[in-house]
Amino acid sequence: MQEIIYAGESFITSNAIAQAVLAYSQALALNDLSDRVTIPVVDGGGDVVDTTLLIGPASQLVAQETLYSETELPEEVVAELEEKRAKLLDRQPVRAETAPDSPIDLDLPLADDSGS
Repeated sequence: MQEIIYAGESFITSNAIAQAVLAYSQALALNDLSDRVTIPVVDGGGDVVDTTLLIGPASQLVAQETLYSETELPEEVVAELEEKRAKLLDRQPVRAETAPDSPIDLDLPLADDSGS
């Protein structure tokens, strides 16, 4: 199990989910995007609940090992996050139009100093 520390709060989740969240967060940052992600976590009472995180380029996430005993967590979210990450990493960069065939004349006429 791992503890995700985010925005001053901590959440206990599986190793696979924590690593998927970190990888997806990195892909979002590389593309200057953000997204809401809902993951299963273990609350203070030991129950499994859903928590929604808003992650993006400025998100500061930490995942660390915890001594919390293994709890069965639904891991469907791992495949979803991996798929979203793959789509972001496969995106083609937007490129400016190619340069025109003829050069552009950048010599601009200067203002008339005569005041007319």
